[in-house]
Amino acid sequence: MIEQSFLDNLPEDPLNTIRAISEMVNEKYTKQNPGDRWIDYDFYIEVFGLFQAFAEANNLGFTYPPLTTDKHQNMEQIYNFLNQRKVLAEKELGDLSLADAKEKYSVIFKKSFYYELTEGDLKRIQDLLNEIRDLTIASKIFEEEHRSRILKRLEKLQMELHKKMSNLDKFWGLIGDAGVTLGKFGEEAKPFVDRIREIVDIIWRVQSIAEELPIGNSQPLLKEPSNIEEKKS
Repeated sequence: MIEQSFLDNLPEDPLNTIRAISEMVNEKYTKQNPGDRWIDYDFYIEVFGLFQAFAEANNLGFTYPPLTTDKHQNMEQIYNFLNQRKVLAEKELGDLSLADAKEKYSVIFKKSFYYELTEGDLKRIQDLLNEIRDLTIASKIFEEEHRSRILKRLEKLQMELHKKMSNLDKFWGLIGDAGVTLGKFGEEAKPFVDRIREIVDIIWRVQSIAEELPIGNSQPLLKEPSNIEEKKS
């Protein structure tokens, strides 16, 4: 049946998850002789259930083919449905990758607005992301699934960190991570939240300069560490 390691390593974003689930079925289907596929009927049903549970959890609306008492027909329908989802997901991923690449390189030709980090900012953010990664690996407060999600997010941030950036949205997303971590773990979350706060301070300063905000205008989020102390009392 479906191995736990497969479930543990599913991608964060829905499109790559759809592709991963569909590829698992596609690999088994294409390797089997047509007359032998019925042996793994329960596997196809389980994967189809996994896909539907994932889609429901992520509010993805799909119309599923109805299953009958004919196992061979059911397997064909499941395979065709998932294979179609895989093709569509890969097309959308390709479109997103192209859009990201275009946005990324447009700053080189100065055809669009961009934010510029100093070498010092760039190095400090990389150092802080590395520290958060090391803390995450060593910490015992996270469940394995939560730890895996954090590490994937950090890896993605580090890959997308450049001197010139067309937007800073992914870094502002760290505020949500900090809030969740603080709410769940209180004082134990302080080393993580402190480093996220410093990254947010750097991003706020860079954005303030680009947007020509008044000098010294402090960022209004994640600036009060007193929340942790209040939880202790």
